[in-house]
Amino acid sequence: MSTTKLMKETQRDNLQLAWRPPQTYLQNATYAIFNVVNGPINILMLGGMVRAVTGAVSARFVVAGVNAEAASVAINGGIGYIFVSTLNVAGTLVNALGFSLTDALLNSRNGMVCGAAYGATSVIQMTLAAAGTSVNCEIFMEYEKLSPWSRVNNA
Repeated sequence: MSTTKLMKETQRDNLQLAWRPPQTYLQNATYAIFNVVNGPINILMLGGMVRAVTGAVSARFVVAGVNAEAASVAINGGIGYIFVSTLNVAGTLVNALGFSLTDALLNSRNGMVCGAAYGATSVIQMTLAAAGTSVNCEIFMEYEKLSPWSRVNNA
């Protein structure tokens, strides 16, 4: 096996982390968070951590046009609270200081596949609801590549 092929095989087996630095997001808006380009990925965890919040903010993630939860859920628990998608269209986004992702939350054990043809882009979005609110948060996504050419960029 060539060195290049071996490197690509090894890289594909490793978990990747996409991270978006803290930013303020305003109510009633949809934000492009990450772009997936040049191939598919399997998203294993998608969420964020609240750094500041004003009002009763609710959020939901959308992966390539598919809802990652059943509905928007409040993420205004407080500074330091973590919110994580269940990556299941019937599940509920979780918001707490600490929690386990259990089957009771309808958590997807295998993740959610997202992809784009070579030269195309799939977008991972976060939608916020509730008038007069805002949240400052960092966003993270743990994923594995399903192609050696797959890439994730901050949108």
